[in-house]
Amino acid sequence: MAHEQGYCSVEDVKALVARRTEYSDSTTPTEGQVSEFVQQIAGEIDTCLRVRGVATPVVEPDSFLESLKKLNATGAAAMAESAAMLQGARQTEGQTVGARLQAMYDKGLKAIKDGSAVDPAAALLGQSHMLARSRRTDSPSAVEEHDLPRFGIRKVF
Repeated sequence: MAHEQGYCSVEDVKALVARRTEYSDSTTPTEGQVSEFVQQIAGEIDTCLRVRGVATPVVEPDSFLESLKKLNATGAAAMAESAAMLQGARQTEGQTVGARLQAMYDKGLKAIKDGSAVDPAAALLGQSHMLARSRRTDSPSAVEEHDLPRFGIRKVF
């Protein structure tokens, strides 16, 4: 379950895009949209963390929270810059900044997925919260051909 606040604030997103002075109801994107981007990115981060067995939302350790804050802000800033570019604002500059932010976010998310950025001190999920497993997913080589389901194909003409 994603938390409502995310790991960062709209202010953290603004800090990544130095030339951005504010988000408001008259900007593209609006402040509300940027807040939604923060929540969407936090949800994506939480999903990747849960796959690694980490309880979400993460509440400690502080050093891990700081990393997640930066990653959340980077992903939301990339979405905000993409939204601005789609509306025609800052076409050349926004494209460069947005692409760079997106690459940074993708790299950070990949590190969570492969486990290299997951703090071992983070609280882990209990066994009941782990993802579903099966004989086939745990050991694909152990599955015999006769174990596989057979589905017939019917054609109606």
